[in-house]
Amino acid sequence: MNSFQGEVVLSTLVLWEFRQAARFQVFRHHQDRTQGYSKTQADKLFAALDSNLADKAFMISKVEWSDVHSRAEGVFRRNTPSRVVTGLWTFSIYPHPCIWACPLF
Repeated sequence: MNSFQGEVVLSTLVLWEFRQAARFQVFRHHQDRTQGYSKTQADKLFAALDSNLADKAFMISKVEWSDVHSRAEGVFRRNTPSRVVTGLWTFSIYPHPCIWACPLF
């Protein structure tokens, strides 16, 4: 396997989702010790992330959110059956190829 030599570019949304995913894993571990990971492990993960951000190991990209929302709407329209009642939806990790939609309520 070759090591990656390029720049890692992240949006603030990806950073937020990463942190939320880690918090969810702590919740899972609290419910069942065989799943997820402990708060201690998550705290180490957050410290490593903060250190990498401070060392500029990642580039934080400025995002034009209206463009992101427009593209997400297009993906939603192309991939959602017309008979589905949507209500409020949110999209996760755009522009990842697998955009997951989930109801807010």
